[in-house]
Amino acid sequence: MTDIVAGAHYFPTARQTDNHDAIADGRFIHQLDQLRELKQFLFEEKVKFETADVDCIDLVELNNISYSRKGRMPSVGEWHILDAKLAKLASYLNDEMRRKIRIRELKLFFKTLPILFLAMLIVSTVSYIWLPWIAPTSSPWRLPLSLLICFTWLISQGGLGACAFLGTSVIVGTAQQGKAVAQAPEGKPSEPFPLEKADVTDRNFLVIRVILGTLFAVLIGIPIGIAALNSISNVWWGGTPPMKRP
Repeated sequence: MTDIVAGAHYFPTARQTDNHDAIADGRFIHQLDQLRELKQFLFEEKVKFETADVDCIDLVELNNISYSRKGRMPSVGEWHILDAKLAKLASYLNDEMRRKIRIRELKLFFKTLPILFLAMLIVSTVSYIWLPWIAPTSSPWRLPLSLLICFTWLISQGGLGACAFLGTSVIVGTAQQGKAVAQAPEGKPSEPFPLEKADVTDRNFLVIRVILGTLFAVLIGIPIGIAALNSISNVWWGGTPPMKRP
């Protein structure tokens, strides 16, 4: 029962209903969501399906299935249909489309995190500019706040740099893969793209890259972080913070 409750939080895309079509197995719903996303992706890519395979596009009774903690368990036949359709649709993916759909699945690293780090950078910069108003020099909160803002600024800088590297790797990798396909002799498949040189589809690699980016930004930037923020503040206030003006 604990696994079922946990599944309700892990699979937010599934609808919460209580009827005969509701399934209480989180694994089944997760795989069904993957099947639906794969079908939508293939339609977006304008994939040409074989006439004999048109039936594999229709999810039949799977279309009405949704998640509910009070639902039933999937039948053996439903598992078989789900596996068969997922395997058939996946056979239409080439290396380029696999790379695209994998990057789409990892949008946390290419969309959410960059926006988050950018917001942190803006907030920390504005906060330091207004620090003389927030905490005057005589305030006991001045040092803790300045250190907190500085570390936040450094972490956001490192995170943005790491995300920029990952995004650039995606662009370069896609361009090189397209060039390899274009240069391949007609009728002969292109050589597999060396993923080890620009593979950004491995979640572990992405996590490590972001962590290292923020870590080195903090370690290297500590001596110059406060100085950089002071320079930004001086540019804004013309070298004289408002609390020191006559």
